[in-house]
Order: sequence, then C-alpha cells, then structure tokens
Amino acid sequence: MNKKITWQIKKVKLSLLKPFEFNPRRMTEKGMKDLGKSIDKFGLAEPIVINTDYIIIGGHTRYYILKDREEKSVDCYVPSRTLDEKEIKELNIRLNKNIAGSFDFDILANNFELPDLIDWGFEKNKKY
Repeated sequence: MNKKITWQIKKVKLSLLKPFEFNPRRMTEKGMKDLGKSIDKFGLAEPIVINTDYIIIGGHTRYYILKDREEKSVDCYVPSRTLDEKEIKELNIRLNKNIAGSFDFDILANNFELPDLIDWGFEKNKKY
C-alpha cells in the first residue's frame, strides 16, 4: 500500500505544465467563456492539480485560459509523491466526475436572480 498522499500549493511556471494526453474531458466554447469570466472577476480560486513531473491532472481549462492570457506562473496542487499512470487516470476522472451533490432548485429560484444565474453559467431551458 502506498503512503498517504498529501498536497501542497506551489507556484509553477506555466511553461513547465504539460496537459495529460489522455484527459477525456472536452471543453466547450461556453464553458471556456464562463470560466474566463470567473477568472476575470475572482482570479484563480482553485489551483491546477499536477503531478511531480508537471503533468496536469485537473484544471486543463484553467491552464488553457491562462496560457492564452500569457500568464507566467500559476498556483498548483502538487502531491507529496509521484503518482503512477493509473493513479493519474483515476484522479483525473474523479476530479471531473465525482460531483457530490446537485443544485436545490427551490433555493436557486427563491434566493437568486435568473439573469445572474444565466450570467454565471446556467442555461435558461436546460435540464440539470
């Protein structure tokens, strides 16, 4: 059994990062635009997850947006040990798939304005 992995935040030159070649997540134009607006307003609120060899495990879209904006460095989560290929694949899927909840639409309807929700990435007639 492998030792428990811990993570630290490290500032890394964007030029050192390498996208994971088997990343199955596809970016949409709308998703890129919504994330870009979020980064414009709040900065990078969630670091990119990388392996010790600078392979991106999670945060590919953030990486591409920052690269297009010619950013020089970015905060990254780095593991305490090198993850093997199977661990990289599993974590990549888990970061994108293991969403532990769903939206409470009554709370959204009663406490948020529809134009704001649309501006923040919701689509008016989409089923969630």
